[in-house]
Amino acid sequence: MRAVVLESLVKSADTSFASPTRLYSCWVSLFFLFLVGCDIPERPRQVTISHPAVFRPANPDEITSIEQALGAVITVCRDDLHLPVVEPLQVFLYKNKASLAFYGHGWRTLPVDIPNELAFARSDTMHINLQGMGEKPWGTIVGILAHEYGHTVQNQVAGLSQTYPFVDEGFGEWVSAKVTDSLKWQDYSIALHRSQREILRQREALPDIDTLKDPRVWRRLSNQRNGHARTYVFAFLILDGLIQRKGLPAVLEYMRQGNRDEFIGSVTEYMAALGKTPADTTSSKDSFSINAPEWKVGYRWRFKRISLGKSSTEFREIIGEETYRGRPVFVIKSSPDEESLYGKDSVWLALRKNGKIISEPVSTQFFLPWPLEPGKESKDFVGQRDFVEKQTTKFERSRIVVGLERIHVPAGYFRAVKIESFEGWSGLMLGEYWYAPEVKWIVKRRLYTSAGVTEDELVRAELKEARNAVN
Repeated sequence: MRAVVLESLVKSADTSFASPTRLYSCWVSLFFLFLVGCDIPERPRQVTISHPAVFRPANPDEITSIEQALGAVITVCRDDLHLPVVEPLQVFLYKNKASLAFYGHGWRTLPVDIPNELAFARSDTMHINLQGMGEKPWGTIVGILAHEYGHTVQNQVAGLSQTYPFVDEGFGEWVSAKVTDSLKWQDYSIALHRSQREILRQREALPDIDTLKDPRVWRRLSNQRNGHARTYVFAFLILDGLIQRKGLPAVLEYMRQGNRDEFIGSVTEYMAALGKTPADTTSSKDSFSINAPEWKVGYRWRFKRISLGKSSTEFREIIGEETYRGRPVFVIKSSPDEESLYGKDSVWLALRKNGKIISEPVSTQFFLPWPLEPGKESKDFVGQRDFVEKQTTKFERSRIVVGLERIHVPAGYFRAVKIESFEGWSGLMLGEYWYAPEVKWIVKRRLYTSAGVTEDELVRAELKEARNAVN
């Protein structure tokens, strides 16, 4: 398809017949097509959102359209955060990334990251790539739209006043976190905690103030290893600290006046406070070395799960032993139709659904990085081969044993080993795990995605060897 379109454009660009303007336009079109693939640019559909009705979805499953998602965002920003309302909000919906590139940006403002761009704001307008958004869950989409709506609010407040990239993006991230908090999908304190842990890990590599000022350097840094954590996450924490100290009305007034000194001062204050923050979450200095558990058939663990406004009960049960690819394995049931196969050394080997293997790991994946020892860090590439979708995913991961913590969950109090997991390229936290040797399983975990956090807490552990239940 691309070849046919390119051949047509090249013919139309023949210098014998084309004017200089037409010739330039054709070559620009060629560049766009090379950039975004086979998609053909189409004019966007324009939607005007004015005085939307109150909409507070209990969970993302209640959302069915971009208009509804924006309605939820505006409801929170207007009624809970008391931000200035962008009225009316003009929304341009683009069929695909080629349309967003060609009609949204145009050749004069061509950004480098068009292929990956999902949305952007300009003045009192929002521009949305429906193709890209359609590949995301609604929880992720609401977060993206909230970030961009924050930009439209800031544009309205600041007018012609100029701010810095870290102010723009930090405010967008703050709005996004506050929206999901008000909808009760993810507590703001958890978003703050996750960001703080990410930045503490990057403490020695954070950018200086001059980098935070320059849009070009900011963009280049954000696309480097650990770049998202060192730009967007860093900016979020700076803006959060400023809002906590000065109040939201004062920060909006700084934007209106173009008071850059206040924002630069907030960076200096945050860096000073960060230098005094310990990297560990525990004061325990105990040494320990914990090996993989010895599981037995019949062990069962039940959990309470909270995810994006929904509560459910989860379980894990070792229902049998068998052989898989020549290795003895435990069969661990996690739902009526799904089972995971783990080696006797706690290595995950496969996922089975309705008796059929549907995925396998791309590399050796231990349940946890045994033996668990203080400060231990392991790095590996993880992912899976999905035999249903016929695709393979792979990413770099680091896991760090933080230390011992006394933790309370519905099953009681436990002395647990805390482990943190980070994605290798972005520097973002993937999860937190608390493993209790007493029950031979994780008693609490938080899994982080772009859609929000899923939290599991142990309700009951049934260990047959103990002939009773821990609860």
